[in-house]
Amino acid sequence: MIPHYRTIGEAWLRNCLLCLEQGRAYTIQRGSYAGQQRKQLDMLAFVIEQPGERPLGIEYRGQPVSSDAAIEAYYRDYLISPHKRKNEQYTYGERIEPYLERLCWMLIDTPHTNQATIEVARPEDIWLDDPPCLRVLSWKVVSGGWLQLSSFWRSWDLCSGFPTNLGGLQLLNEYVAGCTGLEAGPMVCYSDGAHLYDHSWGMFELARE
Repeated sequence: MIPHYRTIGEAWLRNCLLCLEQGRAYTIQRGSYAGQQRKQLDMLAFVIEQPGERPLGIEYRGQPVSSDAAIEAYYRDYLISPHKRKNEQYTYGERIEPYLERLCWMLIDTPHTNQATIEVARPEDIWLDDPPCLRVLSWKVVSGGWLQLSSFWRSWDLCSGFPTNLGGLQLLNEYVAGCTGLEAGPMVCYSDGAHLYDHSWGMFELARE
């Protein structure tokens, strides 16, 4: 049974605690954090029923984890902007933005389609030192006429990445909903590498006790 959470904030805390308790600890061998320790859930799937509840930003024990301003900047500069800086090998936006018009047309013309999907990853990414964590985005009109957004993550930093990632995707879903005359609805998330880095383990110890 896939767990359901009400908000992004609830999903964030519950999944961080789940990873701390049940994650497999190991030393990272490749990528930006090679040599560090992390705990990883080798499979994670869940549904957020009301991901648009404001504020999108999250606080934990009085400290900001993500903010509405940071989420808006992530959405604007990294999810829908087709431009990348000189030192960037890719951005999600350059792989998403060119296909949004076609995707919206598909949802308007054939709202029951299963083809409203954008593949963020590319086969040649296997040669990158840090290939995209986000691999696929898929939209569907589900029961009640809601526009559901599903995402699949190759690797996912639950503590720091998750809240801003999902806040940005909620803004993206609201954009698509506005273009198609639909209502932004639930969010479905999958990952086969959801993890916590060792430097974040301590912040959740009190909540676990």
